[in-house]
Amino acid sequence: MAGSKKNSLKTADENQPFFVGQELELEIESLTFNGGRGLARKEGFVFFLPGTAPQEKVLAKVTKVKKNFAEAMAIQVLSPSPNRRTPPCPVAQDCGGCCWQHIDYPAQLKQKYAIVCSAYKKLAPGVFIQQPHASPNEFRYRNRIQVHKADDRIGFLKSKSHQIVPIEDCLISEEELTSQFANIRKDQGLRGRIEIARKTDGSVTIVSGKRPAHLHLFSQVNTAQNQWLIDKVIDTLSGQNSFQNIYDLYCGAGNFTLPIARAFPHLNIVGVELSESSIKIAKQEKSHAQFFASDVAQFLRKNRFSSDAFVILDPPRIGCDPSVIDELSHWGPDHILYISCNPMTQVRDLANLMSKYSIKWVQPIDLFPQTDHVEVMTLLSRSDHVG
Repeated sequence: MAGSKKNSLKTADENQPFFVGQELELEIESLTFNGGRGLARKEGFVFFLPGTAPQEKVLAKVTKVKKNFAEAMAIQVLSPSPNRRTPPCPVAQDCGGCCWQHIDYPAQLKQKYAIVCSAYKKLAPGVFIQQPHASPNEFRYRNRIQVHKADDRIGFLKSKSHQIVPIEDCLISEEELTSQFANIRKDQGLRGRIEIARKTDGSVTIVSGKRPAHLHLFSQVNTAQNQWLIDKVIDTLSGQNSFQNIYDLYCGAGNFTLPIARAFPHLNIVGVELSESSIKIAKQEKSHAQFFASDVAQFLRKNRFSSDAFVILDPPRIGCDPSVIDELSHWGPDHILYISCNPMTQVRDLANLMSKYSIKWVQPIDLFPQTDHVEVMTLLSRSDHVG
């Protein structure tokens, strides 16, 4: 038996059409989510190649082979994409923080739209997906960065490494942040991981190690796009008129809750967030909104709700706990606005609500230019609800 199994494995390996170290020509079809790599196909195999662009042919070397896919590195661009450009940042290819800097911005938006469409095609065929809302600033948009310091060197960690890539600037960061580099180099008390951030009052803070919980930082790293998100949420709420209660689940420090409370002083508004420090910050602002430091699933299980409610979901990247979706399905609020930084986990969660809800629209938002990350806002209404 053991010999038979060994022979069958050997035969399978011999039949493998590709092997590590092999060089071959590949044509890049599109870019992928969760890594931003180029996708190519050959002889039934899918290949993933970092640093490539759609519509280009490359000579590649295979670096890893699995059952149905392989990874490869482009060693020569044979026919460049019309959207390829020289990365404006000199360390873009070493740093790893901007996996799409070699692609022009309109093409980045096109690929993000394709990623969202691909995620939704099985869940809701034919659903209207709007074009991504572009960032006003392709560069200089981040209000918060984390750098590493060793001796007098400042930089980012190389992808999949603890090696520091020294930098003089970071083109996706606001200049108020990078202007602090000289002071950080001189300060002997600063070492290791250092966060540089602009606070909500406009001042810049520098923190070595763990960030104090009381700091009032922007909840999203792209200030302009965060404001657009807030405005879009309020506009969406204004377009509905059949609810008396608004529940902001995973509310953080009240990024949406507090502006909503100012816009709708006559409605009952509740924010729920597990982090007690975030809730403490939210409560510091005068508001008629109620805030609860609680696990979202436990909050939903312990309270009774009427269906005339508008629920906002803004969970972390891993999405909602299945019990949260179960509770929402049982409750059946009239509207759910799901905001996510991961369209894959968002679609997974929404699949368990589709028996009771219909999708009204899907709006991608580009909060992170030069990367494959894309924010998605999706409005659902209960199927039996009119309005």
